[in-house]
Amino acid sequence: VPDASENFIVYSAYADPYSVSGEVMLYDIATGATTILASHSDLGWAKIYGDRVVWSQGPPHARELILHDITTNESMLLAGPSIIGPAQIGSRFVTWGSSGLECDVEVFDFELERSYALTATPRTCESYPSTDGDWVAWRAADVLSPLGRVEAYNGRTGELRIVSDDPAGAASLVSVSGDLITWRSNRDGHRPG
Repeated sequence: VPDASENFIVYSAYADPYSVSGEVMLYDIATGATTILASHSDLGWAKIYGDRVVWSQGPPHARELILHDITTNESMLLAGPSIIGPAQIGSRFVTWGSSGLECDVEVFDFELERSYALTATPRTCESYPSTDGDWVAWRAADVLSPLGRVEAYNGRTGELRIVSDDPAGAASLVSVSGDLITWRSNRDGHRPG
């Protein structure tokens, strides 16, 4: 699944549909040049924002989360090896979910230049994090219930907010764009979004 930002498109490429080894590719729209950013087995979806690209690599039980700077051509390990969910990247944060029974939302904060856990609520699984600007939003659910709520955190103010506490209204796939937060709903049992 490709992702785009400004003049760049990033995607994972495999030699054939059954291959476990692939490459993270960067396509520069302005020049038409394609660059290989990384080669590895079991690549996760690459995401881009500005001149930064993030992706996961490695087997599901021991994934690494990599951040790459297009300008300097340098990569750094953000997390792992561990069980890591899909990552999202924005202007301030890289977000990802750590999997397990009580999954949590973790971030790398570009302003603070460090990683930290945003959530660690007992008996709650926080997942599907998304970010834009100072906001990070995610789905939260009791580990024994398929129903959930949507929560958000503002990195500038430190505010933690429950966006929706309707148990049937937060199925998955939270997304942030500016000051708008969207999510998939299961209100009528059909997950219309």
